[in-house]
Amino acid sequence: MRRQLCPNQGSSYKYFVIRKHGWGLSGLRRVSSVVGSTQIDEYFLKEHTTRDANVQARPFKVAHLQKWELSDVINKSFGKPIGQVTTEVDPTTDDNVQKAVQFIRDLVTQKKYPELLQALLDIGDKMDVLKPGISVVEMSRILDNLCQYQYRLLLKFESLPQGYNHQMSSIRKKTLTEKKIILEKIETITDMLLSSRLLNEVGAYSALRLIVANHEYKQAYDMLEKIESEISKGFLVWTVDLLNTKLALFTDALPYRWSFGQESNRHLLRDKCLVSFISRSPKKLDSIENITSLLQENDITPTLETHNILLRSIAAMRNPEMLQTYIRSIWGISLNEEHKPVDIRSHFYPDLHTLKAIVESSTLNGEFMMSLDYVNHFLTSYPDMSIGRNMSFWTSLFKCAEIHSQESLVTLADGKIQVNRLFDDLWDLMNSFSRPNFSLYLQRINFLHKQGRINNLKQLLVELHAKAISTKFGFNSEAHRRSIILLTTALNKLSRKMISMGFYEQVLDLVKSFSISTAMEKESLEYVENLQEKYVVSMLRKRKAEVETMKNYNSDDDDGMW
Repeated sequence: MRRQLCPNQGSSYKYFVIRKHGWGLSGLRRVSSVVGSTQIDEYFLKEHTTRDANVQARPFKVAHLQKWELSDVINKSFGKPIGQVTTEVDPTTDDNVQKAVQFIRDLVTQKKYPELLQALLDIGDKMDVLKPGISVVEMSRILDNLCQYQYRLLLKFESLPQGYNHQMSSIRKKTLTEKKIILEKIETITDMLLSSRLLNEVGAYSALRLIVANHEYKQAYDMLEKIESEISKGFLVWTVDLLNTKLALFTDALPYRWSFGQESNRHLLRDKCLVSFISRSPKKLDSIENITSLLQENDITPTLETHNILLRSIAAMRNPEMLQTYIRSIWGISLNEEHKPVDIRSHFYPDLHTLKAIVESSTLNGEFMMSLDYVNHFLTSYPDMSIGRNMSFWTSLFKCAEIHSQESLVTLADGKIQVNRLFDDLWDLMNSFSRPNFSLYLQRINFLHKQGRINNLKQLLVELHAKAISTKFGFNSEAHRRSIILLTTALNKLSRKMISMGFYEQVLDLVKSFSISTAMEKESLEYVENLQEKYVVSMLRKRKAEVETMKNYNSDDDDGMW
């Protein structure tokens, strides 16, 4: 087989890349050839036939730029040692800028977001070099795609079960660490793009939204301060999304930061950081007039999202009366008066996010049951608002129900009965609208285990087993993986509860009956054996302590009394 790939060019190459048709960047491989010159001036492709398959051979050489390390960007992403580049070229030439921009575009097109993140980061503070080859709109769209990708990863991370097993716990810890590192990188890239005037309001909001969604509020305050600085200089303008995010940040309309039952800790982070980007302390939204004034001062034209944020803002001030007044004034729904719903064409026509805000806000003010009345009234008055497959609403509803049960029903003699009835009713209601998702199944498993409802947990185990079997031979591998996690979690929870009650043999039968693979059965049996060993040790210690207690009691007994 001839090693000289391009005889018409008069040279051969030491390093090149082979790629089968259809491979992405992850399929690229670097191979060696023991021939001639390493000087390559341009990218080009030639067809080359090997003994195994037809491949495309790409001579691989990236020019080393003195002022801007473009070679670092591309070579790191392809895994090539940086020291192998030799040619120095002027970084200001249009040709090299276009190559760099095209490289970034290719990463976006092929959805190679980790490589894209590293590429943008390696460019450093030389983003302005890209200006001749890329527009502000395109660069903002690239950052938006990157943030959207990270946002989807966040949703997957939040759905990971806690306490499933040691492996899952280690995955959560590793993912959390990686997530923080990635957020810092995106924040750095956003700063560089803002400084280079290569970012518009859409890209800035995407980065800010991602940071807020990850609950990194200190970084969000810092980024908002930089965005406001660019707005004051005339390079950016306020948009509804940016203003709504700002409103949520400085009025405490972020449920993740609400501390139920810990009022003294609720405002610490907010009060410390607000001074950095607003000239006054946040106003307390204790009247409709204050809300109107706040919107006018910040030139905010309210949207439905604005009103949803304001619901949470009022709730954060612990003012349930005003919360009811606001709901009545915006959507015409009152628990004690005639309903006056808004027209379906209104910009304020409520959706599931509105109901979610009402449930969370009412729960913070100790009125969870009242929020259920509101949900019923809204669904009656707004028939075009469906609560079907919006899982975030149902997830929030069950979390708020758990908070309510802990704070309100724990002191009642029949509290456990009421809690079980409440959760069963909500579960049946949810099933009447849509099938539960992964997170809701996990909540149900944990609830039944916590309440010690073995029979109900067995029934759920049967349902999850059927679900795992049905997805085993399908095309959705992710659905099957999640079904296995749910089945294993339910089986482990049930095993733990039954072994603590002395039903070891019955647990072994359950494991053999509900394991859908040899590997799962082996892992579950090891888990059960470990539980049984701990249970036996615990019982022996308890028995030993009882014997010691009886000995001490007998030695201290008064013989005269017998």
